[in-house]
Amino acid sequence: MLHEAGFHRVEQVAVSQVYRIEGDIPLATARRIAAEILTDRVSQEYSFGSPTRGRKEGRTVEVWYKRGVTDPVAETTARAISDAGVAAGIRVATGTRYLFSGSVSTAEADAAAGTLANPLIQEWNVT
Repeated sequence: MLHEAGFHRVEQVAVSQVYRIEGDIPLATARRIAAEILTDRVSQEYSFGSPTRGRKEGRTVEVWYKRGVTDPVAETTARAISDAGVAAGIRVATGTRYLFSGSVSTAEADAAAGTLANPLIQEWNVT
């Protein structure tokens, strides 16, 4: 899709689901949430930290719902975390992370993100 839209310097794209959880949560509890609630143990794995570690070139784009836009997956996730008794009183947001490999400039990644996201309800940041 990106090549068809004219983004030829993007060699490969890796896509992952991301969660932003806000609240007073110890790291051990965050790991438990990731392992027991957010991850399908058969087909997924989780990580914390920078997704760009070890990459020589490329850009990362994260797409999130704008504040005020309903995020039903985030609402369900927050409820599941609370129901599991793991943490209460937290805020959850969901997004998508795109890892673009290749000689992609920040401007190109920003333009590509504009084709992947819905600018009416989503915002993105490029790193």
